[in-house]
Amino acid sequence: MTTKKTKHQKPIDLDVHFKFRCVKSSCGYEHWISLKEAQTKNYKIVCDCGKILRPKRISKVKILYARDESHAAPATQQKIVPIKADAIDSVPVASVDMLAKCGKVLVGFGFTQAEARILTNRAYRDFQTEDASALIKCILSNLEQLKNEFN
Repeated sequence: MTTKKTKHQKPIDLDVHFKFRCVKSSCGYEHWISLKEAQTKNYKIVCDCGKILRPKRISKVKILYARDESHAAPATQQKIVPIKADAIDSVPVASVDMLAKCGKVLVGFGFTQAEARILTNRAYRDFQTEDASALIKCILSNLEQLKNEFN
């Protein structure tokens, strides 16, 4: 009797819970709610301190699977944007040390090394600060504007 092996099995169901902290500074109690509760319109959490919390409604949770490096697009198929020769001198670029510091943190957030380098250089061009933590805050706060550049 032979059995067929499945190499990459995907989950059949999920059980997601969210943690919310009471906004009252003296309380700080943490409340857990399920995905179903988080999807319920006008759902309220009543804290022990009497504060009523209204969590922002979540429409769906999406599972993103890791990409195989072997299936990544070859370098010839990537988008290449030509840069004018006179524009190269006028664009400020982050130092190697700054790229390493910011890259390490951004890779921890799930970005690739190339994406981290691009984001760091763009943020450095706009804000020109030598403080790595301030630069990372600028990057993360402006992700909404930059997301279309990676698609």
